[in-house]
Amino acid sequence: MEIATLARRVRAVPPRCGGTRLVCIDGPSGSGKTTLATRLAAALGDPPVLHMDSIYPGWDGWPPPSRCCTTRSWLRW
Repeated sequence: MEIATLARRVRAVPPRCGGTRLVCIDGPSGSGKTTLATRLAAALGDPPVLHMDSIYPGWDGWPPPSRCCTTRSWLRW
C-alpha cells in the first residue's frame, strides 16, 4: 500500500482519543516500523511520533508498574 493511501485511510477514521487519531505500528525488530512511522507522519503533516524505546527501558522485561506507569512521560505527546 502506498503511504498516501494509508494517510487517507488514517484521516478517514474519526478521532477516538479526544480529537486525536492514534496510529500504532507493530512488528518484529528490523521490519521497518520506524521507516513506516516516519513516512506516514510526514504524509500526515508531521504529527508527533512516540517510539517505545523512548518509554521502555530495554529488553529485560517490563519494569515494575511504579516505574513504567508513574513517570507519565508519555503525556507530553
